[in-house]
Amino acid sequence: VRGPEGTEVTLTVMHRGVAEPEDITIVRQRIQLQPVSWSFVPGTMIADVRLIQFSAGAADAVRVALEEAIGQGAQAIVLDLRSNPGGLVDEAVGVASHFLDDGVVYQRRDAEDATAPVSVLPDGLATDLPLVVLIDLGTASSAEIVSGAIADNERGTLIGEQTFGTGTVLNTIELSDGSAVRVGIERWLTPDGELIFDRGITPDEIVELPLDGALLEPADLRDLSPEELIASTDLQLLRAVELLSGEPGG
Repeated sequence: VRGPEGTEVTLTVMHRGVAEPEDITIVRQRIQLQPVSWSFVPGTMIADVRLIQFSAGAADAVRVALEEAIGQGAQAIVLDLRSNPGGLVDEAVGVASHFLDDGVVYQRRDAEDATAPVSVLPDGLATDLPLVVLIDLGTASSAEIVSGAIADNERGTLIGEQTFGTGTVLNTIELSDGSAVRVGIERWLTPDGELIFDRGITPDEIVELPLDGALLEPADLRDLSPEELIASTDLQLLRAVELLSGEPGG
């Protein structure tokens, strides 16, 4: 459905229980995704902060969410990076720096094996609150940088599943015939020097979702009672709440 803004595109939609498809014409518009949402976990003062991608402005959006949560009395943070495909590495540095006092966010290694550390930015907003980071196989790229930074700096606990293992910078080179080739020019390492590419980040506690498990978003949490939360199938979030609150299921 991608195309020039303001142009029309026709979609053929099959409705459940209806034999014939329906054509629907829509007008293409630019969509502004909100990369960050947050809510208190029901029955707790634990703020669940979900970041869906590291798009431009993600670090600022996380800061706003943290300011709101802390201003309303948050006593601990769950940073949900599950199914986050990554994005801009500068935003990853900014997000990680909200939770770290000092140190290294990640290291860059070029084709000649020269390695350079990338340091934490000053004035982190939530450097002393208890922290759990949720990760899974869909956690990739810049999301792995943040996860690795939290783990290697011993700032919080990682819960979930092994991440994807992206960890490279690709440069696109256009060829004379109009085609292009993408060449890896840099690899990312965790602060302790562990390669992310093809390995991913290993959680401190492996917790898998059941086959019928559903990832709870902050918007879902706003409508749940504490009892409904405990009965949910998001075992990763439940374990995070248990760890932060010291009580089973929160």
